Amino acid sequence: MEGSAHPQGTTAAGKNITALLAALVFAVSAAAYAITLRNGFVWDDVGTLTDGTAATVRNLWEVIVRGIGGPVEGIGYYRPLIGILNTLVRIVFGDDPRGFHLLNVAVHAAVATASFGVLLRLLAGNGPATRRDGVISCAGALLFSLHPVHAESVAWASGITDPAYSFFYLSAFYFYLAALGEHTRPPRRTAFSLVSLACFLVATLAKEPALTLPLLLMAHDGAFPERLHVRSLTEFLKRHGPYLAVAALALLLRAHALAGLHLGGESQHLPLAGDGRTLDTVGYAINALPLFVKYLGTLLLPVNLSAYYEVRLISSLAEPAALLSLLATLCFIAFSGVAWHRNRPLFFALAAMTIPLLPALNFRATGTTAFAERYLYLPSFGFVLALVFPAADLWRKNAQSARYLAAAGAGILVAYAAITIPRGAVWRDNYTLWADTVRKFPNSGMVHYNLAYELKQRGELREAIAQYRTAIDLSPGLADAHMNLGNIYAQTGFPGMAIDEYRATLRIRPNYGDAFFNLGRTCFVQGKTRESIDALSRAVAITPDNPMAHNTLGMAYQQAGAPDKAREEFLAAVRLNPGESRYRVNLDAAIQRHN
Repeated sequence: MEGSAHPQGTTAAGKNITALLAALVFAVSAAAYAITLRNGFVWDDVGTLTDGTAATVRNLWEVIVRGIGGPVEGIGYYRPLIGILNTLVRIVFGDDPRGFHLLNVAVHAAVATASFGVLLRLLAGNGPATRRDGVISCAGALLFSLHPVHAESVAWASGITDPAYSFFYLSAFYFYLAALGEHTRPPRRTAFSLVSLACFLVATLAKEPALTLPLLLMAHDGAFPERLHVRSLTEFLKRHGPYLAVAALALLLRAHALAGLHLGGESQHLPLAGDGRTLDTVGYAINALPLFVKYLGTLLLPVNLSAYYEVRLISSLAEPAALLSLLATLCFIAFSGVAWHRNRPLFFALAAMTIPLLPALNFRATGTTAFAERYLYLPSFGFVLALVFPAADLWRKNAQSARYLAAAGAGILVAYAAITIPRGAVWRDNYTLWADTVRKFPNSGMVHYNLAYELKQRGELREAIAQYRTAIDLSPGLADAHMNLGNIYAQTGFPGMAIDEYRATLRIRPNYGDAFFNLGRTCFVQGKTRESIDALSRAVAITPDNPMAHNTLGMAYQQAGAPDKAREEFLAAVRLNPGESRYRVNLDAAIQRHN
C-alpha cells in the first residue's frame, strides 16, 4: 500500500513528503536560473525599471493609483503589482540589476512550487494523494520550471510580469481546488474561497491575461464534474459568479486608472510586410491561426529561441501558410473534442494550455512582433498537464511503466536544462542578446539595427557601420538606422556621407526634428551656412525645446552676418538650459558685439 502525500496533510509523513518535494522544486528552479544573477539591464529595462530617481515608500501609493506603463502605441497598461514589486526592489537594492534578477528568480521558483501544488491536487482529486501522485507532480513541476520558453521571462529583468501574474493565477486555482475537497470543512472551504478570490484580484493587477481564470475554472468543472458538490446550473453559476465579479472590478480599476488616456481608435490597420497592404478585422482573425500554431509548435519543440521574432503577415486563406495553419488548428480543435468525450483530464490540459494564450493572439495589440516567448509562460503549465495526466494514467494501469516514465522524464529534464541554463546567460547584456538574435534571425533588419546600436555604444564603430548597412539593406524604412549611421560618419570624419544619411532619414520621416538638427550641425561644421540655417530652422520649429539646436542656429546666423537673429537664438538656448555655460558665453559675446 502506498504512503500518503495528501496536499492537506492527513498525516505527518504525508506533510513531510509534500514539503520535501515542494522544497526540491523550489531549489532546482532557483538553481537553474542562478546564472542570471550576473545579468545586467537589457533592451528597455533602463527607463522601464529605473528612471534615475531614488525610490521611497511614498512612491508606492502613486504606483497603486497609476500602475505602470501608459499609452504605448495605443495600448494602455494598469499593472500596479509590478510597479509595487519594482519599487520595493529599488528601495532595497537601488538601481542594482542584481536585485531585479533576484526577484525574478525567486518569483519563478515560487510559480514552479505553486504548479506542484496544483498538479498534486489535480491528480489526487477529492481523495488523498499517493506518493505516486507526489512524484509525478514533482516531475511535472520541474518540467514546467525548466521549460526553455521561460528563459525570457526570468532572465530579462522586465520579464517579471508573467511570473508575477502566473503565481497568483495558479495560487487562486490551488485554493479553488482546495475549497472543492470533500474533506474540507465548511469554514475552511469559505476561507479557501476567499483566499482564491483575493489571489485572483492580485493576479489581475499584474497582467491582463489573468482575467482568463474564470474560463479556466469553468473548463475544470466541466472536465471534472464528479469533484463538484452540487451540479445544478444555478450552483455552477453561483460558484463562478464571484470570480466574474472580481474580473469586473479589475476592469473598472483599470478603466479608472487609464481614464483620459488616448488609447487608439478601433479601426487600427497594420501594414503587411513588404507590400503596403493592411489588415482588416478578417485579416486579424486569419493571422491569429499561424500565430497559434507557432505557439503550440514552440511549446512542443522549444529550439532556436530568440529575443525577437518577426511574424510574416498573410492576407488571405488562399496562401499556403494560412491553409496549413487552418488545418493544424482544426486538427487541434478536433483532438480537443475527442478528448472531451474520451479523456476529460486531457481535455482540461488542452484548455489550460489554450485559455491563457488567447490574449496573445490579439494582433491589434502586437502587430508584426506578435510572437514572444514570454506569452507562453503560463500556457506551458497546460502543456505540462498534457504530459502529466497520461503519465499518471499509465503508471496507475501498469506499475512496470514507472521506470520508462522516469527515464523519459529525466531525458526531457536534461534536454530542457541544457537549453534553459545557457539561454539565461544570453540575456547578460545587450551585446550578447542581440549577437545571439542576429544568428537566429539574420534576415531581420530590426535585429541588425539593435546589434549595431549596441556596437556603437561599445565603441566598435566599424562593426556598427556594417550592421547598420545590413539593417538598411534588409529594412530600407528604418529611419533611425540611417540617422545613427550618419552620426557615426560625422563622428569619424566623413561629414559628406553623414549628410547623405541624414537626408535619407528625412525622406523617410520628413518631420524628424533630431535629423534636421544633425543635418544642420554637420552642414555648419562643413561651412555650408545657408543649408545649415535651413535645416536648423526646421529643427527648432519641430522641436522648440532643444537648446542645442537654438545655440547652433545662433552660431550659423552669426556666421551668415545676422547678429540680431543669432542673439535671439542664443537667448532661447539660455532660457531652455540656463546652466550650460557655452550658451551663456555665446549670448554674452553676441550682446557685446551688438553694443
